[in-house]
Amino acid sequence: MIRDASETTGLVAPLVHCAGSTMALDRILHGLEQSRLDSQEQVELARLGFLEWLWSLPYESDINAQASAAHEYACPMKGGAPAVAAFCDLLAAASQPLPTPVRTGGPRARRTPR
Repeated sequence: MIRDASETTGLVAPLVHCAGSTMALDRILHGLEQSRLDSQEQVELARLGFLEWLWSLPYESDINAQASAAHEYACPMKGGAPAVAAFCDLLAAASQPLPTPVRTGGPRARRTPR
């Protein structure tokens, strides 16, 4: 289990904020490509990279749009390392909108005869 990502790739270094967080994304992808860990640790490293990418975004960002753009950018590198492929899968999932909540209970549901 990875306790600190900096032990293997240096992913925990301070982020450089820029338009679209491209510098942070480049640094994360480079770190993921260079990792020489077993498959489970690479998946954990991809999750850490995803969280670092997420924290690098400006507060008002549209996460779905940013994830979609980052996925488009990172997709060509997907075949290199398993960690990059797992990172791309996380970006693809983040680019999907959240489902609309459906109310299933409450007073009206309790009063309705079954």
